[in-house]
Amino acid sequence: MKTNNSNPAKAHQHLPDFKQMQLNLFTLHFSGHIKHLEKLYQRQYLKKSLLHIRITLILGCFLYAIFGVLDAILIPAEKYLIWTIRYAFVCPSILLVLIFSRFEIVRRHIQPILAGLMVISGGGIIMMILIAPPPISYSYYAGLILIFIFGYTFIRMRFLWASLAAWLVVLLYEIAAIGIAQTPWQVITNNNFFFISANIIGMLACYSMELYDRRAFFLTQLLTEEKEKVRWANQNLEAQVAGRTTQLELEIKVRKHIENLLRESEKKYRQLFNNAPAGICEIDFIKNKFTHVNNIMCTHSGYSKKDFLSMNQFDIITNESKSRLKKRLEMIFSEKLRTDTIEVDIIKKDGQKVCVILTSDFIYDQGQLKGARVVAHDISQRKLAEIEKINDQQILEEQKKLALVGQIAGKMAHDFNNILGIIMGTAELSLMDCREAETKKSLEIIFNQTLRGKNLTKNLVAFAKDQTPNQKFFKINEKIDLVLDLLKKDLEGIELIKNHKTEVPDLLADPGMIEHTLISLLHNSIHATSKTDHPRIIINSFCRNNEICVEIEDNGCGIAPEHLESIYEPAFTLKGTKDITNSYKNGIKGTGYGMSNVKKHIEQHRGRILLDSNFGSGTKFTLYLPVVKKDLTKDEKIEIQNKLTHFEKQILLVEDEATISEIQYRILTQNPCNHIVDIAHNGQMAMDLFDKKKYDFISLDYILPGNINGKDVYNHIRKTDKLIPILFISGNIEFLESIKYLKQKDTHIDHLSKPCRNMEYITHINRLLETTLKKSPGANLNYYTL
Repeated sequence: MKTNNSNPAKAHQHLPDFKQMQLNLFTLHFSGHIKHLEKLYQRQYLKKSLLHIRITLILGCFLYAIFGVLDAILIPAEKYLIWTIRYAFVCPSILLVLIFSRFEIVRRHIQPILAGLMVISGGGIIMMILIAPPPISYSYYAGLILIFIFGYTFIRMRFLWASLAAWLVVLLYEIAAIGIAQTPWQVITNNNFFFISANIIGMLACYSMELYDRRAFFLTQLLTEEKEKVRWANQNLEAQVAGRTTQLELEIKVRKHIENLLRESEKKYRQLFNNAPAGICEIDFIKNKFTHVNNIMCTHSGYSKKDFLSMNQFDIITNESKSRLKKRLEMIFSEKLRTDTIEVDIIKKDGQKVCVILTSDFIYDQGQLKGARVVAHDISQRKLAEIEKINDQQILEEQKKLALVGQIAGKMAHDFNNILGIIMGTAELSLMDCREAETKKSLEIIFNQTLRGKNLTKNLVAFAKDQTPNQKFFKINEKIDLVLDLLKKDLEGIELIKNHKTEVPDLLADPGMIEHTLISLLHNSIHATSKTDHPRIIINSFCRNNEICVEIEDNGCGIAPEHLESIYEPAFTLKGTKDITNSYKNGIKGTGYGMSNVKKHIEQHRGRILLDSNFGSGTKFTLYLPVVKKDLTKDEKIEIQNKLTHFEKQILLVEDEATISEIQYRILTQNPCNHIVDIAHNGQMAMDLFDKKKYDFISLDYILPGNINGKDVYNHIRKTDKLIPILFISGNIEFLESIKYLKQKDTHIDHLSKPCRNMEYITHINRLLETTLKKSPGANLNYYTL
């Protein structure tokens, strides 16, 4: 900025006040009384960004081209058409912009040109999606996420252009996916969720980066003008002293006036420096030390100003950052680099590491680099957000893999089992008629392997399938005895010790899942004791702290410490060819899915599993499953009477499992609640009852028989009533993911996972009724409709 040296008062009036910095919230352009700074900022932004843009264009072209390898692997039949898009249109477009960036007219319009490149690159990905056959085309959707990340962060596009380009790419995708490719709505919904999320996150990141850059620029301008004002005051003071020696009294008055201006200017400069909303420091490269540091810098780092003045810039950063900073300074001193920003990791006084971005304004004296004024912004949260985003993408990919496993397992299980059945039946018939020993031995091997294949398919399908528990009340001790009876032959020669406590209450769970869990654990114990001289298995069942506990302990081979964290992983086994410690008898093999299914079944029942094992001496598994009582206890009724505020309400109970609905009906209708309850056993019945009667509250299961599930019932209710409170009761994994986003949109719903305790169920109903009443104080809940 230029300063009018002939009129200091006017120059001071022209100087912007940092606290009154005005920006257009949508375009981030300087506005109001500092509108004149916009052109200067854009020139400086282009100057410092040009080299970075060129490097990023080279990197982007390389990455866009290198993904052609995946084209050849995934879709060899269409690879030449895909390569035409990559190498004949998109990559040449990027290179043309890189080449013509030498010309001034291109540099002046580099931002819209970059936005156009982003649209061209995204359009190329969309064309690839249209060309590639499903499901291979679904893997190309991730390319659009990379385009968004590149456009918003790496290529230094400004917020307005980056946002316009990104949303145009999304619009092109919608047109292509819906109007041309006729992509399944589930895929479109899934992709839109991530595209929109990526765009919003990218817009926030790009918005923040440009905002911080503009603040740093504005702060630098203020500092420069304050310095210029101080210099001007000194020069003017010397000129007045030299030229007006005959007017001593007037000179003294002028000198005092100028000194006052100087002190005020220095005071404002220091106040601005010390109270800026970012960490600021000044570094002397000649003396290699800090010369000034503001309060924010001290607060964020934990060091005092005295500490800073005794250190240099390399004393407070990590070794990796030191190496990068030294190389950068060497290039700056040799005039090979003029970039003014760098990311480093600062080590705070308490040892904590913080990632910051440094924006430098270099100080020159007669053309020689002497030092720098540095503005530091903490970007740790942004880095953390980026890591979380990457983790979310990894989780999504893992879920896609598991879904693919489920699809494959479901499609192949039927046909594969039919094939196994033919082989098994033929082998068994042949064994009955076979008289030759060698042939009989071969047939026995075939028969045993078909049994193993059957178990492998069964476990794989059980692992991949998202099966909702069908819960009933049963006695865990009877279930244990049943399983032991089924495994009687396998348990021959093993000392079996049972300790069943008689006061164990009935368990509300899926009998099949619990039976499968017990069989898997006992099979593992039987296999583990196959080489033990005196094999022993101990089974304990008891109740403690409102949990039903089952302990299965053996004195077998145990599990090595390095494998304890891996036993629940799918396809992990230590048996068969993986038995490198020779802990199991020959012929004992495992599928690797048994413990995965055990952990999955226990967690679906809101239980937990603990493992205690010592290699060579035995293993103990302890299962903890929550107790769900069939009625409220006396103490619970007293507590409800004292705490609950809503009684005698009209409630629609939607639950298909008779055992659970009977419990819920009993606790809702009896003292002290005394609600009036109607039960619907399926979705159609629930919608019919709702249309005929008035209800105050809905208790709604998600998984229902027939084609109408709980979500369909919810949508039917919300068409006519937006306020009635609804409590979802479900343990379905798919629903647990969707309910998070549904609760953000609808504050009149809540969720409980199955199985839930009676007191917890009553408390949630009362709290949801209370919340709805507070939000609608003039409403009568008895007249809410769903």
